[in-house]
Amino acid sequence: MALSGVTGPCRFWMLLLLLLELRDVSSGHVVYSVSEEARRGTVVGNVAKDLNIGVKDLESRSFQIVSGTSKKYFAVNLQTGVLFVDERIDREEICGSSSKCAVKLEALVQHPHSLYRMQINILDINDNNPTFHVSIFYINITENASPGERFPLPIAEDIDVGVNSLKSYMLSSSEDFTLDVQKEGDQIVSAELVLQKHLDREKQVFSCLYNIFFITGFCTRGVDRERCESAFGLRHCCLSLIKVQYNTDMSTRQEKGTQTGI
Repeated sequence: MALSGVTGPCRFWMLLLLLLELRDVSSGHVVYSVSEEARRGTVVGNVAKDLNIGVKDLESRSFQIVSGTSKKYFAVNLQTGVLFVDERIDREEICGSSSKCAVKLEALVQHPHSLYRMQINILDINDNNPTFHVSIFYINITENASPGERFPLPIAEDIDVGVNSLKSYMLSSSEDFTLDVQKEGDQIVSAELVLQKHLDREKQVFSCLYNIFFITGFCTRGVDRERCESAFGLRHCCLSLIKVQYNTDMSTRQEKGTQTGI
């Protein structure tokens, strides 16, 4: 079945028919891995070598790859047999929050007809910062609040997975509060501010601001690394400019439309 010179819908249907003809004569299966956001041109593997096809035969046997996705993420250099990244890969766009992600390809050759299956595992990188649904949480605390009283915080969302997912929180220096994070396995189930001492309204400032730091995998972008590392001496934390505010006066009125976290 000659495909040279055939374009448009006819080529699509001819490829489909060829795939149906070859569904039971698969000649091999190879698996590769590549990180999402890899630059265009990044080498994934050498299909000629791995599929045991001579480089000189790639063109003469009309070697081509077919993907089930609408985007052409990968291409093959027929002069070298190298499979390379041809379009930006966003793991979350392809697989959402699934822990495993792969793009499956089928390679077709003619004379004789053969079908090869390839799987490219897409590795997650830490390219998304965790986020809260609001940027500031207002927590109203009465002057007679007792030490040990807890104030729940919303849980942040992180679309990265595995080692790059949200691991914990850290609170900026505070004599009044500690941060208690509860986990089930690697999953954060709750986070609370815990009052450490009585608040004296006459001595206490009207309000205080605290920063919450997200601890995730390796920081890759959108992160102040120097500030992050100097704060905790860690390379595994990402800083999110999220502020937690508490007011010592319950009678204090917030502006209309203010979002509250509690």
